[in-house]
Amino acid sequence: MDAKTESTRDAESERKEQDERKDELKDAPTVEIESTDQAKEQTETTEEEPLLGPQAPALPPRTRTQTPAQSSGPDRGLDARTHYRLKDMQWHDPLTNRTRDVKIVTQNANGPCPLIALTNALQLTGALQIVGSRRTISGDELTGMLADRLFQTDAGSVSETDVTQTLALLPTLAQGLDVDLRFAHVYDFSDSGPMQLFRAFNVDLVHGWVVDAEQEQKVAGVLVGECSNSYEGAVEFILAADEVSCGQVVAHNICDADVRGADAELSEKQLATVRSAIEVNAWLEHTATQLTSCGLRMLGTMLPTSHVCVLFRNNHFSTLYKRGPGELFLLCTDDAVAGDSRIVWESLRDVHQTTSQFFDSQFRLLRVGGDYVQQVEGREDATADAQEAAQIDEDYA
Repeated sequence: MDAKTESTRDAESERKEQDERKDELKDAPTVEIESTDQAKEQTETTEEEPLLGPQAPALPPRTRTQTPAQSSGPDRGLDARTHYRLKDMQWHDPLTNRTRDVKIVTQNANGPCPLIALTNALQLTGALQIVGSRRTISGDELTGMLADRLFQTDAGSVSETDVTQTLALLPTLAQGLDVDLRFAHVYDFSDSGPMQLFRAFNVDLVHGWVVDAEQEQKVAGVLVGECSNSYEGAVEFILAADEVSCGQVVAHNICDADVRGADAELSEKQLATVRSAIEVNAWLEHTATQLTSCGLRMLGTMLPTSHVCVLFRNNHFSTLYKRGPGELFLLCTDDAVAGDSRIVWESLRDVHQTTSQFFDSQFRLLRVGGDYVQQVEGREDATADAQEAAQIDEDYA
């Protein structure tokens, strides 16, 4: 036998042995082995987050794989535009001095803020309650609950006109609500259907877009005299003057000489109107957050202590709570924090909210960073840094 034939037989024999070993492995029982990385990941997802300070109150555990914006189970199949997630909170009712469970309605899209803010305000005052272990609720259900509440109101406390207007507005709340605020004080709105709606439910609608009659006398005079002291009146005044001046009001970075030179046919009265409209337009742009330092001070002083109401600001409706003098808190209803019961309140301390802080249901200060929320021992007074907030407002002025 030559060397070539011997080599071929050896190769065939080796392949045969390999095939036999493969068949043995196929018949062997399967053994699952957990890798070190997998075990480490599993351990990390079940451990509690560390606390910032050694004396901080204990927090419920939260895994790293869990985020507030996630939803699981049957909620995933619901339409986010018509269904809203519910958030559990412990509310110490200042009227009864008792603590009770409240299911806060959260917002996941633009539009339904008046429906959500009104519902949450009524829940905090005890006039409405969402019961059960449910995690979501539809806009239609909220509308039905509000209608039922309206019919339960004592006879004579709400006029028939207000009831009729409110019933007509309720189905539209999920799409928004048009209001015309007036710049005199925080309760000042043009009387219309929306005002009748809040009046029917005995919930105050307030704002902080107030002109300072002492510090801004000229603008305040124009707003009162030419604009009916309302936002819609100011817009109409600006548009009329802009048309007369061929667009000079909107392009308000011009001097009086430029205004006069824009159209030689303008009379002195028209020129005065255009100049006034330029100042009003500049003031509206400067206070574009729809909250002024004057308005913020009024909210802190004019609202009663332990008062729940609805704040209109930035074309948005929020549930507002005044805890004490100068202590203003906005209810956190963003869907992004719906899964975290610790984040409940956000302080309102300056017009740009640059000094705002987050608090839990007991108004204990929270430190929010990344995926961690930590509680700080003790309660921080919302007015403690008032000078800092005022300085920030001046810097933006």
